[in-house]
Amino acid sequence: MLVGRSLDCDQRQESPQGHPLAHLQKPENINLEKGKGPYKNTTERERLDEALRINQPLATAYYMKEEFRHFWTQENLDAATAFLDDGCRRAEASNLSVLIKMANTFQLHQVGLLNNHRCPISSGSLEGLNNKIKTLQRQAYGHQGREFFEPRIYSIHLAKYALIG
Repeated sequence: MLVGRSLDCDQRQESPQGHPLAHLQKPENINLEKGKGPYKNTTERERLDEALRINQPLATAYYMKEEFRHFWTQENLDAATAFLDDGCRRAEASNLSVLIKMANTFQLHQVGLLNNHRCPISSGSLEGLNNKIKTLQRQAYGHQGREFFEPRIYSIHLAKYALIG
């Protein structure tokens, strides 16, 4: 969501959250230690709470973002469909242009979003393999021919070390 862009530059620097995109962090990733510099007396959680208290549209968008994270844990397709429809209705009722745009995007891609509940598969392992191949390709730059590269690709899943680049 682009809620941070609605602030002008001066407000963004004075923002109590400390970083214009701090509200996009997952709650479990928020640092509970005191900050540094001008924020040395407050934690990220305290700065976020203050930003949400001051800026009502930001608070609305933040809480809707957090609620939408529960979409992926819905038990079945009907529950996910109802959850998505309800979220889109509430986003449109908020009268915030960013949330209305988000709701329109969700409705446009509703079939794709709900496909996760129809067939819950992930391409994460394939993406990881592609990343390893790209790293290997970068490391092999300058070597001649496929006779070096192909066996390394075929044995990449056997590697017991991390590819660093």
